[in-house]
Amino acid sequence: MIKGIMNHEPLRIKSSRGGEFNSEIEIAGEKHLIQTEEGGIKNPLITTRVYLKGRIIYSKETGCEDLAGVPDRDGQVWQLMEKQHQLALRILKAEKAAKERTPVEYLAEVRSLIRKKKEGNALLMLDDGLRYYPDNPFLLSYYGYLDVMVNKHYKEGLQTCKRAIESLRGQVPFGEEFFYPFLYLNLGKAYIAAGNKREAIRVFNRGLGADGDDSELLAMLKSLGIRRRPMIPFFSRSNFLNKYLGIFLSRLRA
Repeated sequence: MIKGIMNHEPLRIKSSRGGEFNSEIEIAGEKHLIQTEEGGIKNPLITTRVYLKGRIIYSKETGCEDLAGVPDRDGQVWQLMEKQHQLALRILKAEKAAKERTPVEYLAEVRSLIRKKKEGNALLMLDDGLRYYPDNPFLLSYYGYLDVMVNKHYKEGLQTCKRAIESLRGQVPFGEEFFYPFLYLNLGKAYIAAGNKREAIRVFNRGLGADGDDSELLAMLKSLGIRRRPMIPFFSRSNFLNKYLGIFLSRLRA
């Protein structure tokens, strides 16, 4: 992974053409030198290297011995060098674009993959997202749930879902109940995947303590044969007394 490509500064590229390709790219204030050269007939290799602070962070070699004796060998070798050099540039740009993807964009892609029944691909997407946003509670929540679903890592996945809830509390000290239903939904589904229906029901109810009208939580309880009654039966679930009493009791059980 290429470091130092976190902000939205534009790429600045300078190229020179002589016996080799040289490009300088400045990304997030750090200069990357890309160099592509050919060893000649005695050493028929096209070599591209990317340097950052004098250290090679990417290298690719392509043999061109098949071009020996071919008319216009130098021209064809030059085309191969240019192609390989541009490949290195695209890799840098792709890495930059990946790091500039926001957590919301990662989540949208993950949800889309889950709807398409591509949970394994969604897990790979989350693995990539968590490299850049390791404490994001929503990425963590989905990762924990899918870690249970896909990898059968029951203990680790459940712990990750719980860590997501703790992470939210640390990042959003006020109004966090707005986000709790989503996190408790994934934790409860992880418990179901792990075969623990009783704990799943408890978790779904805790989520409803934050939002008694959350349709996904209510649907999950219904699928388990549970009908959740309001805290104060003669008021609706959306009544502010039921809502905030639920939040208060949910926090006491945390």
